[in-house]
Order: sequence, then structure tokens, then C-alpha cells
Amino acid sequence: RDLCLDNSILPFYSQQNRSLSQSTEPDFPKLLLCLAVDVIGTSSELVPILGEATDIVWAPIAATILRSLFGSNIVFALELAEELLPFTDILPLATIW
Repeated sequence: RDLCLDNSILPFYSQQNRSLSQSTEPDFPKLLLCLAVDVIGTSSELVPILGEATDIVWAPIAATILRSLFGSNIVFALELAEELLPFTDILPLATIW
């Protein structure tokens, strides 16, 4: 029997194609803000000793921005930890999220 002609498969197949065709539009302002948060956080590494000190100030600001963007305390905690832990500024967490 051919599976494409099976009536039990057709409703599932058409439902799956319908959900794929209803894609959401990208949110470019949110993406640009996330890129800016990551660039500012990473640029603090340009000054060797001062960079880690500025992360102490930038970490809660960046985490608060991401919490307001995504409404998630998990994102807040991850961004805060990423900015406060040494040598983790290279991760573009805001852009990935």
C-alpha cells in the first residue's frame, strides 16, 4: 500500500504543511537590541583589567534588558552569570536566545 494515498496519513500531512506555511515575521528591533547588548558586553574585554570591572556594572543592566525583552527570569539569570563570570563574554547569549 502506498502511504501517500492512505487516508489516515492525509489529515496529518495537511495539518503539518499548514503549520509550516504560517511562519512568524522576524522581530528586527528586538534582534538589533540583542546584538547591541552582546556588542557592549563583549567590548568590555578590549581593556584588559578594566573590562572585568565594567562587567560588574553592565551585568545587571544587560540582564534587566533581556528580562524585559523576553519576560523570563531564566534569561535574566543566564545573562547575569555570563557577564559576571570571567572569560564568558565571548558568548553572544542575547543574540542566541
